[in-house]
Amino acid sequence: MRLALSADALRHNPRPRWVLAGAALDLDFEAGRYWAGSSLNGPEDLPGWTAGAPLINGDGLVCNGATAWRAALPAWVRSPDEGLTIRADVTETPGAQGVGYLVILHGGSLADRIAMLTTRAAVSTRVTRDGSETFTTASAVNTYARYSAILGVKTGEGSLAVTGGSAAAGTPVAPPYLGLFEIGSFNASLPLNGVIHRLTLWHGRLSDSLVGSLL
Repeated sequence: MRLALSADALRHNPRPRWVLAGAALDLDFEAGRYWAGSSLNGPEDLPGWTAGAPLINGDGLVCNGATAWRAALPAWVRSPDEGLTIRADVTETPGAQGVGYLVILHGGSLADRIAMLTTRAAVSTRVTRDGSETFTTASAVNTYARYSAILGVKTGEGSLAVTGGSAAAGTPVAPPYLGLFEIGSFNASLPLNGVIHRLTLWHGRLSDSLVGSLL
């Protein structure tokens, strides 16, 4: 009976072809299509979405410094030993200044987090556990040009790769368990000014060759 129900569920909500291979979460804001184990009508249908209606134009999710787009991740973040990979496809607003979060996964504070930030000239990472930095690196980007940034992290292994930039690697201690993610800032702190075209998350750290194919 369980097998019959599972097959029936797959027939009614199959994995769309556009979802990147193996992704647990794929939010294609630019094309207006969303996947989190099943197809969603919009990002506000994600569990724990608390930011209200998203601001979406023809290019993607607008991040203007006024809102942190937040949702819960009960099914997507598992063992720190398994790790995860995050890909953000971004264009920053011309003239934007300062530091801004592309995406942050956290446990309610900055003491436990996995994050990608922009300094306008580079993308940097912050992985912290119990308030201590365990993996921090950066890769240069062409200012205000569209780029993709991919962060992979698991126990003893971390990497950052950016379109047109050099890859960076490190050896973080086990990343923390995390239950929330925010796009574009952390509680309106250090806001991104620009557009997130697409945000994708995988269980586990992807191989370097697969990361290269996604840039």
